[in-house]
Amino acid sequence: MICVCGEEFSAKGATQCVDCEEYETEQRELRLEARIVNSGLPLPLRHTRFPEGPAAAIARQWAANEIATLCLTGPVGVGKTYLAGAACWARIQSRSTRWVSVARLLLQLRASFGDDDRAKALSTLTGTGAIVLDDLDKVNPTEDGRSAIFTAIDNRVEEGAPLLVTTNLGMAEIGQRYGDAVMSRLRSGKVVRMQGEDRRLV
Repeated sequence: MICVCGEEFSAKGATQCVDCEEYETEQRELRLEARIVNSGLPLPLRHTRFPEGPAAAIARQWAANEIATLCLTGPVGVGKTYLAGAACWARIQSRSTRWVSVARLLLQLRASFGDDDRAKALSTLTGTGAIVLDDLDKVNPTEDGRSAIFTAIDNRVEEGAPLLVTTNLGMAEIGQRYGDAVMSRLRSGKVVRMQGEDRRLV
């Protein structure tokens, strides 16, 4: 058979010549590396594998694009961030996904107007790409901060874009801190309450 590049190749299970296959493999690896770098996923969470359990099964569904909005709640140390990291890593293998520390994001937003970090934070918030918002409970946001978080969540929910949130807060507490609109949008998706001992103390 003749490859699209014009070279002849054996058709035994192949769809293109060896050179084109090698080129496609290299391009796939480059695209994956770019997704990893652009994701913002912390180094300790890269290559994270899903643990066992019902919460992990649901996180797998999010990673596979079967669930759009997922909120992982529960006390400190039960593995919410670890599980979100596994889900984010799984998505990155085939789809662009952005990992965001809520505390860092709100700090960037407080930077001076025109600052590069602030511009990047605003771009992240106003987009509709897949996003993980980690540790929604770590800050007491200002009015601007609440508005920013609402924008990030509302944009994804409205577009049906992938959104994963981790927090120690219950739904009522999220409503008190970020407003009922944020609570309502998270409730419109899947909310998973994780329990167990603090993994950091075991």
